[in-house]
Amino acid sequence: MGKIGYGRTRQELTLTVKQILDKTNRRNPFKNNLPGRHWVEGFLQRHQHISKRTTEALGKERACVTSAKLDKWFNEFETYIKDIESQGDIFDNPMRIFNADESGFALAGKSEKVLALKVQKLCITSQLQISLRLPA
Repeated sequence: MGKIGYGRTRQELTLTVKQILDKTNRRNPFKNNLPGRHWVEGFLQRHQHISKRTTEALGKERACVTSAKLDKWFNEFETYIKDIESQGDIFDNPMRIFNADESGFALAGKSEKVLALKVQKLCITSQLQISLRLPA
């Protein structure tokens, strides 16, 4: 998701590691297979192309949507989904929920710390959303 402007929280990273460790039964020093804060700090030191970033709320100047921007976003998202599906069982995991509500619009978001590639220009978050019911 970093490729389309969304970073991952520390909790999302550690839960992903836990899921891998649960699935592979790999021995590790973590309680309940869940890495802690010190492991995350070590991970960031080992992978210096990833850094902690503060997300930005999507400003109104960036929220101006055009048909071309939407097409580009959906093309990038489709490429992203196909790429991660080729690496595993993204659609077989019952913990994943996909919302394809074509009438939902993100309005604003709160800032939070996420992990993202250092070369990534923008890291956005969107927590507040409205849904509209549009006539056919």
